[in-house]
Formats: sequence, structure tokens, C-alpha cells
Amino acid sequence: MKLIKFNFIFLFFLTLFFLVPFSRIFSVKFVDGHDFILHFRMIYILEKYLSEGILFPRWLSEATYGYGSQVFTFMWGVPYYLGALLHKFGLSYEYIFKILLILPNLLSGIGCYLWLKSKYGKFAAFVSAVVFIWTPYRFLDTFIRNAIGELFFFAFLPFIFFFLDKAKNKFSVVFGSIFCALLIYSHQGLSLFGYPILIVYILLQYLEKKKPNIFINQIFILIGGLLLTCFYWLPVIINQHLLPIAEGKSKSIWFPPLLSLIRSKWEGGSVFNGKMIIMSFQIGLTQLSIILLSHLYTLFLFLKKKKIPVMLLFWLFLFWLSIFFLQPISKWTWINIPLIINLQFPYRLLFIPMFSSAVILGILLTSIKKKNWKYFIGILFLLAVIVANRNHIIVQNKEIVVKELDNYEGTFDVGGEKLPKYVTLSEIEKEESLASPRMEFLILSGKGEIQQEGREKFQSTAVVETKEKSILKIRRIYFPGWEIYLNSRKLKESEFQKGNGVFISLPKGKFEIKAEYKDPPLVVLANIISILSFLYLLIILSYTCVKYRNQHTV
Repeated sequence: MKLIKFNFIFLFFLTLFFLVPFSRIFSVKFVDGHDFILHFRMIYILEKYLSEGILFPRWLSEATYGYGSQVFTFMWGVPYYLGALLHKFGLSYEYIFKILLILPNLLSGIGCYLWLKSKYGKFAAFVSAVVFIWTPYRFLDTFIRNAIGELFFFAFLPFIFFFLDKAKNKFSVVFGSIFCALLIYSHQGLSLFGYPILIVYILLQYLEKKKPNIFINQIFILIGGLLLTCFYWLPVIINQHLLPIAEGKSKSIWFPPLLSLIRSKWEGGSVFNGKMIIMSFQIGLTQLSIILLSHLYTLFLFLKKKKIPVMLLFWLFLFWLSIFFLQPISKWTWINIPLIINLQFPYRLLFIPMFSSAVILGILLTSIKKKNWKYFIGILFLLAVIVANRNHIIVQNKEIVVKELDNYEGTFDVGGEKLPKYVTLSEIEKEESLASPRMEFLILSGKGEIQQEGREKFQSTAVVETKEKSILKIRRIYFPGWEIYLNSRKLKESEFQKGNGVFISLPKGKFEIKAEYKDPPLVVLANIISILSFLYLLIILSYTCVKYRNQHTV
């Protein structure tokens, strides 16, 4: 009874430490974050397609003022699907956005605690988890940037480490795979850095413990996550070259000044090297002190010729590697290593110091043999991290009328930088501002007549008669999957022009035109792989549950 009471009190304080910094979210209707409108638009239009029975909308027909958008081909979706489902079940946007900010932060703390508890004990795990929650970059993502994709990434990452460490049975393999999939589909840019960390982690474990069966299960966990999300990352890789970021944008990549990682004005406005930064990218004084102490501890072990924990060196290495990628000296790697430019902003790698410092603190506390000293130092870090971040939990209100959100057709303006590089959004916006009727087919040059025309979600048709050589415009942004037919003959991609629409050169005559979208074969294959992988894991889970029940049935 005493043990149950102790655990209850312990969990109460644990949850309290996790939730207190985010309680101010309830003091406003909406948190005035940079990406709020973007997230709302994505949730709004996703819910619209889910209501029509389209579970994964590759093509958003109404987006970009009717030109369409393939934004969900490139955009992660876990927070958006959760938001769309919650709204479909009747929850207001006001509470949905509070949940999307609080839930991942709470899961982050719980996941970190569960993982480190199995390695370093309750107290060390408790302190480390609190330090993981109370970090400047987490508060920046929550209260200022509204970076919900990153927050969900932070939430799922510690759970993966937990299941990797427990990879002795099929339960861990199944749930580890699911969490890997959730990680990837929460933020594919961060996953490009997260997955190599996971791979090195299991390799080091294998080299240290030499347990091949566990190592094989760990590999299956990582592969399982990839197979489950094949529907997402394979089309991203295939179509990556179509995005503006694929050509030239990496040359203007911005790196936070080195000193700004130590200290800068939280409200923005700090000046480094003559340039002002609009946000604070500090790692955190408490987190930096942990790194400093870990170096002193490593030096002490080295001088005493004692064994230095491999995992301590691993997490220290990751810390300094992230600092390298955060500085201009790493520019060559950002430009030349495939795909990592998808991260867009190097400062997103601040998740590594945030995570590694918390884990290192667990290692340091475990190394203290005297309990009184362990508790004293642990409590000292708890107080330090709260005091150091007390001014980082400022919440600004976003004045938006809920009724306007529920009826906001302007959300169809989605896509932005995820539109193909041959599309100029500013010209489409200028065209829309003229308030001229939206024409599905338009003869731009020459003489002719559009006799019949029709538009469906994934298809546009028309009968066109031209008096002379003419240029016909179809109000659709071209993306792989669109097929253009001229009198029932499928046109090659070289036979039409792409831009703010599809442009076809027509000779004199009468023509039946059809533009139709279908998922390309490789996308269909990716969908099948993900579905079969999910069914396979479901079968394994069911079989394991039945086997477990039979073994424990008297």
C-alpha cells in the first residue's frame, strides 16, 4: 500500500513538472505562433478530404486558388490527421490547437522518463525528463514558432529508444516500428538526422553487449518504421527534384551565430556580428552546464585510467556534431549531402543538445554512488533548469474568431514552398486579386472557341475548336500523376509546357481535351508496401497476444 501511494505521489509530481510550463496555453484562445495559420489550413483541407473518404489526398484540387497542390506528398501529417479527426468528432479548433501543443510535450516527458528509468532508475530519469522538458528550444517551438511537427518528433523519439532497449520480444518490435513510423511522419526533415542516430546507437549496443538476437530485432524495428511510412518517404524522394529547395536555395542557408547558442534575448533583437536575430536559439544554461560537467567527469575518468562509458562519449559526440552542423563551417555538407537540406533551418538540430544533455545528466547522476549527493545534485539541477527558463513560457494571444476559422475558404491557399519550382505563386495571387472568373480552359493566343468544359476533383475536360494555331491553358498545376489527353491520345511530357497551369499548342481544328490525375505506379507500390507492412505487424501482434494469453491461462 505504501509503495502504491509513493508511486502515485511520484507520478503526480512528474506530471506536474511536465505540464506546469504549458498551463499558460489555457489563458489564451490561440497561441500566437509563426506557423499557426499554416497548420490551420492544412487541418481544414485535410478534414474536407477525409470527409469525402479520401484517406491520403495526394492532390488537393481546390488548393492554390483552384490550380491544385500536391503539398501532402511532401508534408508530414501526424499532427494534421490528429487535428482533423478531433475536429470531425466535434472538438473546437480552440481546444484542438491546445491539445496539439500540450500532448506532444507531455508525451516527451513520459517517454523520456520511461526510457531512462529502465537504464538509470526513477530519480535520475525524473530529473533528466524534467530537464528534457524545460529547454529553451522546446519553448521556442511551442510558444513562438508553433512548430507542432517538431514537437511530435520530440514526443516519439524517446519511446523508440525505449523499445530498442527492450527489443527482446515481438511486442517491442511491433510497437517500436509503429513509433518509428510516427517519428518519420511527424517530421521527415528531422528524421533524416534522427534515424542515423538510432542506427549508431544500436551498433554501439551490439559492439558493447554482443547480443545478436536483440540486434536483429532492433534492425527490424527501424526497417519496420521505414516500411510503414513507405507511402510517404518514397514519393518524397522520387519528386524531391521538383521543389525550389532542390536548386539554389541551400546557398542562402542561415546559421545561428555561435554566441547566440549560449545567450540571446528571448524576445529577439540580439545583435551578433552586426546582424540582428529575430528569435533566441540558446541551448540553455542548465543544459550547457551539464555538458561542461560531463567533460570534467570524462577527464577525471581518463586521468584515473577508469573506463569511460561508451554512451557518455556517444552523446557528447552528438552534441558537438550538432554544434558543427549549426555553424557556417558545415555549409558544404548542407549543400552536397543529399536530402538533408530538407531540414531547411539548421537551428532545428537544437533538438540534439536538448536530448543529449538530458540523457547525459542521467548518466552523471547514476555515477554518483552516495544517495544523498545524488539527490542533492539532482534537485539542484531541477531548480536550476526551472529558474533558467522561467521567462521562456510567455504566451501571446492570437485574436481569431472561431466562426471565421470554421468557414475559412481561404485555406485553399496551401502549398507555398512545396509547389513545383516551375510555379510562380505570386503571379497566381496577382491573378486572383483581379477577381476575374476562374476559367478551367483558356485560349491564350490565336483564335478559337471552348465549346464544352467540365471540372471534377481529379479531372478536367473540354471540347475546343481553333480557327488557327493557338495556345490553350488548363487551370491545373502539373505534377507527376497528371495525364494530358488530346483526342484520346496521351501526350508526352515534352508535348506541353508546365508553369502556372498546363499549356498545349494546338493547330487549327477541333479537339477533345482531358486532363486526369492518377497516382503514379511507384506511388501505388509505396502505398501497397505500407499497407502490407501494417497488416503483417498486426498479424504478429495478434499472434503474440494469443500466445501470451494461452501461456498465462490456468
